[in-house]
Amino acid sequence: MKFPLSFRSAAALCVAIISLSSASNLHAEDGYIRVRHEAATQAGELSLDATYTLWIPEGLGEKKLRGVIVHQHGCGEGASKGGQTGAYDLHWQALARKWDFALLAPVYHQKEKENCRNWCDPRNGSDAAFLKALETLAQRSGHPELQTVPWCLWGHSGGGFWASIMLALHPERIAAIWFRSGTALSAWEKGEIAKPEFPPASNGVPVMFNPGRKEKDDKRFGRAWDGSLAHWRALRALGAPAGFAPDPHTSHECGDSRYLAIPFFDACLGLRLAAPNATNSALKAVDLKKGVFAPLEGNTFSKTVAEPAEASWLPNETFAKAWSEYITDGAVIDATPPPAPFGLSARFSEGRWLLDWQADADLQSGLAGFVIEKDGLEIARLPEKQENRYGRPIFQGMSYHDTPEVPKDPKVAAAWLPAADDPFQNKLPAMHFEVPVDAQSAPVWSVRAVNTVGLKSLPAFPKTLGAKAFVACDYAGGKVAKVNADGTVAWSVPAKNPQDCWVQPDGGVLYCEAGGAVRLDAKQQRIWEYKAAPGVECHACQLLENGRVLIAEGGPKRLIEVAPDGTVALEIPLPTTITNAHNQIRGARKLANGHYVAALKGDSKVVEIDATGKVVREVSVVGDPHEVVPLKDGNWLITCGDGHRVVEVDPKGSLVWELNENDMPDFPLRLIAGVQRLQNGNTVLCNYLGHGHIGMQPQFVEVTRDKKIVWRFDDHRHFKTINQIHVMEEPAEVAPVR
Repeated sequence: MKFPLSFRSAAALCVAIISLSSASNLHAEDGYIRVRHEAATQAGELSLDATYTLWIPEGLGEKKLRGVIVHQHGCGEGASKGGQTGAYDLHWQALARKWDFALLAPVYHQKEKENCRNWCDPRNGSDAAFLKALETLAQRSGHPELQTVPWCLWGHSGGGFWASIMLALHPERIAAIWFRSGTALSAWEKGEIAKPEFPPASNGVPVMFNPGRKEKDDKRFGRAWDGSLAHWRALRALGAPAGFAPDPHTSHECGDSRYLAIPFFDACLGLRLAAPNATNSALKAVDLKKGVFAPLEGNTFSKTVAEPAEASWLPNETFAKAWSEYITDGAVIDATPPPAPFGLSARFSEGRWLLDWQADADLQSGLAGFVIEKDGLEIARLPEKQENRYGRPIFQGMSYHDTPEVPKDPKVAAAWLPAADDPFQNKLPAMHFEVPVDAQSAPVWSVRAVNTVGLKSLPAFPKTLGAKAFVACDYAGGKVAKVNADGTVAWSVPAKNPQDCWVQPDGGVLYCEAGGAVRLDAKQQRIWEYKAAPGVECHACQLLENGRVLIAEGGPKRLIEVAPDGTVALEIPLPTTITNAHNQIRGARKLANGHYVAALKGDSKVVEIDATGKVVREVSVVGDPHEVVPLKDGNWLITCGDGHRVVEVDPKGSLVWELNENDMPDFPLRLIAGVQRLQNGNTVLCNYLGHGHIGMQPQFVEVTRDKKIVWRFDDHRHFKTINQIHVMEEPAEVAPVR
């Protein structure tokens, strides 16, 4: 199927889909959708195909996309071919996944001698085609918000030309722009194209100009340098948030620019995006006073400068430090290890062990490769030899155009190219390794990721046979979900910052979230709900035998028992002096004796109180307690949050068992939130990975009394920060409530 697109008149636009890959409904599934167009001038003298490949993060559930990162290639046949892999880039996907964005790579299948202005000036029709492609992709993906969400525009050469005019056409939609060696300013100043009319809103969009220093005074690419500098000067004269970041090592190739471009977008999205569930989702205005400024020459920066129009604007000091490193030697320092691989499987077949796994790229430094370990010792690396003629070695390869590069070895490329019309259908080089052995043994296999600065992740281990079904709260992921014993997600429901969950004997689930508590039946239909007052945080819940639901409320400083009709039947004041609602309370349970036990987060203690709120027992902890589980023998199992510790104390307050931050090799405790004691005596603890650790290691583990891990769970595609679970296969050892 073909359809016309007039580069001379957008009114002649007509669009249809002629190819589609991946599922048509991508909720809870990651996938790639490809929409292909044929464009022609009204006179018919030019025909040009355009393909739009969209990647959507896995694990969104019912959440909406918050925006689109557009990775736009430059002019020429080589750039067109190089741009075809843009949506498959793991590093750019890591940025998109963090912000619940899609990643879009438009490709204009331009022959070398065809006029690039036919598409890189969006007024000739590519703007209309881009908008129509978003409309079609919105319909096919099940994400209608794609038609209205904001964009981050990355453009190389002609792609920067395109982005600079899109700034005039759609400033209200653009969160930020990265211009890699390209802008249209020189063309409109010389009268080669009509000068765009820039509305005032265009001066509020953060932009960064990133030419290569070797372009300066170059006969072929000098215009890219001069145009970038002139455009930066023009925007700064208008007070626009514009920065200048010359690459010291490159000419027109993209080199290692992504290691600054990704932090730039990351910083700008933090400034401009509304809250995920905000009623008004419009982009926030940039407050230039919250940024920093840097002179055109040198690598210093400061909060104030004498001549702001002569200085670059940088979004914050963290980014400014990276900018200073980059313009000095082309590298950005990174001291944080990458996230660990996940989903590792190891099976023996025909005289060899077959290892397969998945991995996400490190947001700061991407993914360079993997270390294969046997019984804790390195035996191999994948790839065996790392090369990249354009910058740091990277697992997917790196093209001139900042895109993954298909291997040139025909034997290797054959595994990547199953279909002639889709040069990257398999998306990734295989995360697979084979180890020949003389006899079948049972070693402990593990795999570590390595980022492009050489830092290794924690090891990933194969899924264990001890895995069980459970229901989990994903605080940052905004959902409650059931996971089967084989690791598949059975169902998920949206929930705002869920904190506590229980599986009922009939298969239903009780959970609490920021603004209340909910009961679901076995079919995930709501059968009961309690809504707290505005601003109240609900951090714990428990179904009592009398049919009431115990709820802990931060703000009012109270525990309440809510009757089946939704009314508050009993109120118990909490003995806390903390005024901040978020820090008053976490876990709470009712005891068999009619008392209540509560983890007073900000007070660093756990208390047992009677129905009047009188303290009858108190245990101080190091850290901020997040959960307390009363055990059958009267002991309390307590997680210490950012104290990086789990303790079990007897009724006298004496320590009978503890698990400290570094007690388990290769598994440091982070913020320990939810906890459960199983019938086998093991402890399941939730390793909340917020505060800078999302994706870095397993989200929870089952630990024996002697501190051995027997089950670890790490599904970073579907879950961000699991803070509470209820393992279903065997009941928890919890004192009964009368």
